[in-house]
Amino acid sequence: RSKALLVGINGPQGCGKSTTVACLKSLLEQYYGLRVAIVSIDDFYLTRAERQALAASVHPLLVTRGVPGTHDVGLAVKTLTALQNNSGREAPLAVPHFNKAVDDRLPQDQWPVYQTPVDVVLFEGWCVGATPEPEEALKEPMNELEALEDADGIWRRYVNQALASDYRELFGMLDVLMLFSCGDFSWVYDWRKQQERENAARAKARGSDTHGIMDDAALKRFVLHYERMTRHCQKSLPELADVVVPLSKDRRVSALRWRHTQ
Repeated sequence: RSKALLVGINGPQGCGKSTTVACLKSLLEQYYGLRVAIVSIDDFYLTRAERQALAASVHPLLVTRGVPGTHDVGLAVKTLTALQNNSGREAPLAVPHFNKAVDDRLPQDQWPVYQTPVDVVLFEGWCVGATPEPEEALKEPMNELEALEDADGIWRRYVNQALASDYRELFGMLDVLMLFSCGDFSWVYDWRKQQERENAARAKARGSDTHGIMDDAALKRFVLHYERMTRHCQKSLPELADVVVPLSKDRRVSALRWRHTQ
């Protein structure tokens, strides 16, 4: 290939995307001799200062990382393009890294470095490949957060417009899309709670600041930010994804569904 294969992996928070891509990387490298890079859309979150500015100018809910509109899409496109480029000589490439324990992007001198070129880029994230919702779907609040803090719909329309504009170029780069299918959105809170505890344990083990780690009340509110788009992805992406991975509540995989056969 003239460029690396870009594989998008979409799934609800805490469903096992990071674990899966780590396993895929190991398998592809060990058994197929391929060079693999792992990139998370989370690492392209706007800095905390940038989100605070966005919250002040557009809507207060945009201070919370996660939804489309809170990523540096230009940086993501630039990074993935550089990773996909197989025409140049071997060279190191620094890839952004977001530290959720402090809710901010790490300084550039602390970013992980990949040796390019690579053969496969595994690009994972809860909204990777997402499409905008129809305008009529935005009229009614999805949950308590939207009803109380976005009654006029400014936040959800901003998110939807971001998907319809900047994110189209980003997600249009994907060669393959894999979707983890969740049977019930209520499972996501339990999955995300386990993930938050693991983040806290890792931060403490490193002696890092943990002020960005959420308690149960904060986590419940946090997950509500993702409900609308998670439900939309689960409904709209099965027809678009190349591979669908249905999950049970305990995150077991029953079967794989392929959109087409090679």
